[in-house]
Amino acid sequence: MANPTKPYKWIIKTLNIMKHLITFTFVLLTSLTVKSQIGWVGNMFPLTGAVGANDPFNVYIQVWKDGVTNGPGQGAGIICQIWYGQVLGFGGGWANQPPIVMNYNTDIGNNDEYVGVMSLPEGLYEYTCRCSDNNGSTWTWRTGSNGQLTVTAPLAVSWGEIKGRRMDDRVILDWNTLLEDKHSHFEIEASTNGQEFVVVGIKQSDVRNNRGARYNFTLSGKDATSTYYRIKAVDLDGKESYSEMIFVPNSTSDQSSTLSIYPNPVHDVLTINGPRNEILVTIFDSFGKQVLSQTINDQEINISSLTAGNYWLLVDGQKIRFTKI
Repeated sequence: MANPTKPYKWIIKTLNIMKHLITFTFVLLTSLTVKSQIGWVGNMFPLTGAVGANDPFNVYIQVWKDGVTNGPGQGAGIICQIWYGQVLGFGGGWANQPPIVMNYNTDIGNNDEYVGVMSLPEGLYEYTCRCSDNNGSTWTWRTGSNGQLTVTAPLAVSWGEIKGRRMDDRVILDWNTLLEDKHSHFEIEASTNGQEFVVVGIKQSDVRNNRGARYNFTLSGKDATSTYYRIKAVDLDGKESYSEMIFVPNSTSDQSSTLSIYPNPVHDVLTINGPRNEILVTIFDSFGKQVLSQTINDQEINISSLTAGNYWLLVDGQKIRFTKI
């Protein structure tokens, strides 16, 4: 007569073997998993921005890994990404997009700084950053609120370079455009202090075929006594955009050799070598808008609140241009 308990013993033995096999597999997978050793990801900037459609927008992030980012140069084995999505309104749900690879930029203390470039179509976007030291198996995310980027429809004029020079009692302005589409005219604006501008001339657009062009305009008399100039482009639909502001010194007013700054480009703190210790520092963006005014006593000014870009620094009527990164 067959032993009725024998099949059950076989089943129990099989279950025990499977149990040990599952336990071994779990231990093996656990031992193979490489956990991230990144200690911190943060100091993302800028936190807000506005650019034209498909124009580049740089985003910076810092990462720290003990014993790796402390030394000079890029720490080995670290990758960082911009993680972003399009939104209908800031604070709303994301329509996720493929992450953007960031590249090593510089050392900031014990941290490594990475930079990535967003070049996006018209719309609203939110973004943050993350870094990994195990090729993306795990990520360390930046904490804090998301960055917010507004991308507007492209303007009719894409600016090139603007220059100015003084010849005797005249000022000659030269500028070029890279693209013009449905563009009407330029308005030449002048200022004696870099703050209040007046229109001193008008130049009609030379193209209607989406190509760029070169222009020049000569000012004389009272209009040539100003030292700050910029060009406003007016589209056929009334939209406006500005060139950068430039400084054209008078023969007796250019004392910029007594003023120097460092570092340039600058990250957070700008050191000014001026004519005296207590000085009033005024900073304008590239379009002539005042963004900071402060009296300093130690020749250092904190500009961490400014977004990345080009700026003018004015001290006692002297000017110098610097770049914030």
